[in-house]
Amino acid sequence: MTSCLERLASVSRSFLIGMTLVASGVLVGHANAAAPSGQLFVCTCAAPTCGNGATPGTQNQVYHRVPLLSLERMFAPAKTGAEKTGWECVSIADYIPSAPAVQAAAVPSQASDSAKTAPAMAVAAPSDPKTVFSCQCQKPRCGGAGLMPGTQNERHESLSPGLVAARFQPGTATGWQCQNGLGAVFSAADAAAPLDQNVRYACTCTQASCGGKDGIIDGERGQKHSGISAARVSPKYGPERYGEQATGWVCKPDGPAPKFTCACERSTCGGKDGVMEGEQGQRHSGIALARLQSSYGPDRSGEQATGWTCTQESLLPAPTALTQSPSAKAQGGTDSGYVCRCEGLLGCGVGGAPYGKKGEVRNNVPASLIVDSYHSDVPGGWVCSVAPGTVPHTVQGLPDPGSVCRCEGLAGCGSGGAPVGKKGEVRFGVPAIHIKRLFHADVPGGWVCSTQ
Repeated sequence: MTSCLERLASVSRSFLIGMTLVASGVLVGHANAAAPSGQLFVCTCAAPTCGNGATPGTQNQVYHRVPLLSLERMFAPAKTGAEKTGWECVSIADYIPSAPAVQAAAVPSQASDSAKTAPAMAVAAPSDPKTVFSCQCQKPRCGGAGLMPGTQNERHESLSPGLVAARFQPGTATGWQCQNGLGAVFSAADAAAPLDQNVRYACTCTQASCGGKDGIIDGERGQKHSGISAARVSPKYGPERYGEQATGWVCKPDGPAPKFTCACERSTCGGKDGVMEGEQGQRHSGIALARLQSSYGPDRSGEQATGWTCTQESLLPAPTALTQSPSAKAQGGTDSGYVCRCEGLLGCGVGGAPYGKKGEVRNNVPASLIVDSYHSDVPGGWVCSVAPGTVPHTVQGLPDPGSVCRCEGLAGCGSGGAPVGKKGEVRFGVPAIHIKRLFHADVPGGWVCSTQ
């Protein structure tokens, strides 16, 4: 009898130990399920366009701090064939910021393998709580077309602002509520990456149609605008907007902003209102666009004129065959050659453009200023053209001989914001940057442009 009781006690102890181990395994399993939230990835678009049901993007676009828990649902890098999304993802520890495209091509299967070997991946160092967000589903079901799906109380941690704007779009419509490590609710301002004022940007339309309202430039899928100053990226393209306000434009750096050379053409120049002082013949080179107006004020006229004349420094060697104006020869460089004329009925000066009376003319305007300063792509103000006898450079540094635009609309021209003109009317010296964006020469029944 004693032997039977001892055997029963031994079995009971073994059963309890087994159940304890099972329970421990379950707890460890739960712990491991939570652990991936600290394992983060960087995903790069390795195709001309990415998405196919996952996060949309354009080539070389990068998303940082992607949680392992959300990796497949947001970017699905493991999918192949017809389901391939174009995204290639690597751990933060393996990411090479200076060459994302090369990194992605070198380890195309790293992301899917990483998910299987999660314990070997590095955990990211602590980040600024202001720029790291968590999103929680507040409705029975969350998400929407192209957005992260979720069920009530589902939570995603360690998200970058760009990822929140692209896939969560917090608000009542999606059901997601997102806040940073300090408890501040996510806003569109968080998604706007700080822009370098000394860098030009290129914006690409990633939707069937982009912009077209609230002052945003319109465009069609695949259309790309280059040479955009940092100050114009947000008001004219709005890449940080999301949800119903999304513009469809995706912007990224496109190279250094142009530099300028300023020469003093009076006995003395500047000396007040923060403008640099100078004597006749003095020249300053390598001036950034951000400093041009505040430090030299070449656009000021009348009593406010500073005496400084500024021209854009060419990004390419100037062709020897180009004709130079007398002022260009005096300064030893190629004349920018743009002439801007005020055609506003009540004068010019809206939106920060230089003030001028109707019919007033400004000569030798640098290429980058015809859009950034004179806003010549906005109807009813300054209209800039190539000066006769010169071949100035565009914002990208390429020669621009100017085009001739003729109105061929039966009832005249002017629809869609293009310049108003009668049938047969001709405009000379139209800059290449304005042929489509301002004259809409690619739209039949209006202005038709050809090289001079």
